[in-house]
Amino acid sequence: MDVTRSQIWETLSKLSDDKIATEKFGGITYVKWMAAHATMMKHFPEYTWEFLLDEKGRSAHFFPDGTAEVRCKISIGEHSHVTTLPVYQKTGKAQVNPDSNQINTAKQRCRVKAMAEFGLFQHMWSEIPAEELDAVDPDPVEPVDESLMSIYERHREEMLQAKTKQAAAGKWSKFKKHLAALQRTDTEADLKAIHAQYLIDFEEAKG
Repeated sequence: MDVTRSQIWETLSKLSDDKIATEKFGGITYVKWMAAHATMMKHFPEYTWEFLLDEKGRSAHFFPDGTAEVRCKISIGEHSHVTTLPVYQKTGKAQVNPDSNQINTAKQRCRVKAMAEFGLFQHMWSEIPAEELDAVDPDPVEPVDESLMSIYERHREEMLQAKTKQAAAGKWSKFKKHLAALQRTDTEADLKAIHAQYLIDFEEAKG
């Protein structure tokens, strides 16, 4: 499937959730996973997903305190995202010793979140209404638990406006300052991976 990350984001991020089935959980509105799947099948039917297992073959990755997270990998063509999501209680707090139903619910929510990192209904995760997406400030403050790739996706279109490699370096420097302002704890390896992706996207955009 010959498609760039930019084309995927451009397609999915513009879709409206006005007529999509949603549900409330912990005071937050989510798109139902089957509705999200149907939307993906309409635009990118070749997309695939898998839930990553721990060393014991379990779909929930447990922490010492008994809480857990699930991890989902979604791919469209050669492009992939790995997204994590804690197994929550209805109160929004992490569940200690979650049961199979809670884990399954988290898996489907994580799957929809992974779709959002490609652009699908991403405004629902940032809690920005669809009609305001074009009116937000150039440097919006993202939720602190948002993945580094998701934040990059938000700024990528503006970053790809750079005309030269020197200008691209300036855009990257501005992006790093924005991350610093968010007081994130991304590792140097994470930043290098995102920078490498930016360089690939930059070359594709200029190609």
